[in-house]
Amino acid sequence: RSSRGNSSERATRHSSERPTRHSSERPSRHSSPARANRNSGSSREERNSRRNAKRGVADRDLEAVEEIIQELMKSPESSDFVDLVDKRKVPDYYQLIRHPICLSEIKDKALFCQYQSAAEFVDDVILLLDNCYSYNEDDSAVYEEGKSLERTFLALLKSKLPALHKGLSRRR
Repeated sequence: RSSRGNSSERATRHSSERPTRHSSERPSRHSSPARANRNSGSSREERNSRRNAKRGVADRDLEAVEEIIQELMKSPESSDFVDLVDKRKVPDYYQLIRHPICLSEIKDKALFCQYQSAAEFVDDVILLLDNCYSYNEDDSAVYEEGKSLERTFLALLKSKLPALHKGLSRRR
């Protein structure tokens, strides 16, 4: 899923993009206009507005996504889904699952404005659940926790983003 190139492409790309600076040319950390704007006492709504303008996601959708993530991470059945599967404990997982993802990554993607829409967030949660169902046996504890997390997710989605819930029930 990543669009990263190989290491030689990255080295080339980075070396051509970054101009060489001398230490005397660096701006002061405290004089940065971006930093000044960040600390100018702007309200949470203003910060969210700026973030959303950059993303193109409606305020209410972004708030709903953040609330859903918080609720999912607080739910007792989420413990196996917060972090990526440990390669040392489950060595074959990454051979079978092509696009591993966890709730922490989903949360980070939302916080760092990597979703262009709330539907992309929903797709990542579905990927998380599909990975669980693909790897684990139907009668395993982790599979059952995944089913429970899915029920929690669908209930939250129905209450906070009903249009997406409606579309999701048609897809699944």
